[in-house]
Amino acid sequence: MPEKIYRNQQKAANEIFHRFSETNTVLLTAEAQSGKTGVCIELMNKLYDKHNGLINFLYFGPSDSVLRKQTRERLNQYPEINISLIGGKVYHHPNLYSTNEGREMRKMLSSAIRLGRPVYVIHDEAHIGIKKDQKVEKFYNDLFGSIPGSDEHKDNVFYLMVSATPFSQDNKGDFEEVYLQPGDSYIGIRNFIDAGRLKEAFPVLRGRKKAETLRNYEELFQSYIDNIDKGYFVIRDGTTSMLTEKAVASLPNAKHTVFNSRNKNIKDFETKLSQEPDKLEFLFIQQSYKQGKTLNKDYVVCWYEYHSEKKRSNGRSDADLIQSVGRNFGYNANVNYDIYTNVDSLKKAAEYYEKAEISDYKLKRAMPLSDSATKHSIKRARNVQQYFYSSREDAVQAVQSFGYKPYVMTCSDNNETDMATTVTNSSVRQSGAKRLNIYHLDSPNKNFQESWNVLDKSYHGSFVVNLPIGYKEVVNTNSTSMWAEASK
Repeated sequence: MPEKIYRNQQKAANEIFHRFSETNTVLLTAEAQSGKTGVCIELMNKLYDKHNGLINFLYFGPSDSVLRKQTRERLNQYPEINISLIGGKVYHHPNLYSTNEGREMRKMLSSAIRLGRPVYVIHDEAHIGIKKDQKVEKFYNDLFGSIPGSDEHKDNVFYLMVSATPFSQDNKGDFEEVYLQPGDSYIGIRNFIDAGRLKEAFPVLRGRKKAETLRNYEELFQSYIDNIDKGYFVIRDGTTSMLTEKAVASLPNAKHTVFNSRNKNIKDFETKLSQEPDKLEFLFIQQSYKQGKTLNKDYVVCWYEYHSEKKRSNGRSDADLIQSVGRNFGYNANVNYDIYTNVDSLKKAAEYYEKAEISDYKLKRAMPLSDSATKHSIKRARNVQQYFYSSREDAVQAVQSFGYKPYVMTCSDNNETDMATTVTNSSVRQSGAKRLNIYHLDSPNKNFQESWNVLDKSYHGSFVVNLPIGYKEVVNTNSTSMWAEASK
């Protein structure tokens, strides 16, 4: 029997349906486990009716076989979707080239495009595998001649990109976007914040400080042993040192089980959570974590997500952290236990979704959140107020009133300083706390003719003062996604 599609899912599907009359690419943003697949199902049914069944869907996403199986079983409940699904499968990116099913899929897809039938690509978990020159980009270019969001696209190919963390897509900045408003019983990041249940995880300290980290773990775990009779303390530890496991192993009578992707027992974690424990047990998830989204949290008493020191380049991205912590979210979820994590990342994510909820996509996209393809660094820079004067006397008097000693530099005579660029960029170049430069833009300097040529002509002849007024944070973005050339 087909699953129930809720009103919030219907609303989001309707919005996407209408957007496709104006664009070929739509981004669906939603919180973790808030009902994204239901939106896709409702949309696909509406599109099937619109095109009288003369339509094809290509559905692909992440490597997790459990997730793909779950999605395929849900799609199978709808005959119209089932007969329109290319290859009758939910595909994974690498399989698009290297397997027989991938080759067969590409033949069917090429035939549908050649016949002019509309093809809708549902790209689930659309933040994964999108680095430049990877297979996803190659697939899009080989089959469709362009990537999603490109101005050069086939008229009969449409893309729905679905993700809880579309940070690289945000960096492109011009996708049509729809946000899935969660239903009333949804428990997400904001609920855990409001309940005071988000706690700061211990940074993974290195070298001589490793012993300090180990003690922190031991004290935290012992406090649960002393106060909790039974339940599961879940620890997601992807570090090579595995200090969390060492800490538990050092505590007398502490029971623990390790689920490690290398040992191929990750799937047993879901089974374990559904079984009522007879005592407190620590459950470790190590290395790669690929698991169905719907987990039983009835017996969870704490969830711990490691994160590296903020300055380390190999720290977890915001997308990775949010998705992993997101296993705790969903409808009628349990908010009666603590989650230890990078609280700053989760608070930024809550703000991110709140901006999407009110369709403030410009500010949402400006938030410096990271995924595997897009990173941000925050640097401290001076705030500068720029003043222009028509005479030397006025400029000197102003600088003195600011509390500085004036120093006049003349553009045509100074062969060392590119004053035109300094003024254009509102830079503060002088050293020391007492002196403040006055830049007289009298005429070009022979060494810096090019910068003078692009200088605003209204600045010519002025005496310019760049007054420092404190500091600001400047976000620098580095993206290696397939949209990197369009990134800001």
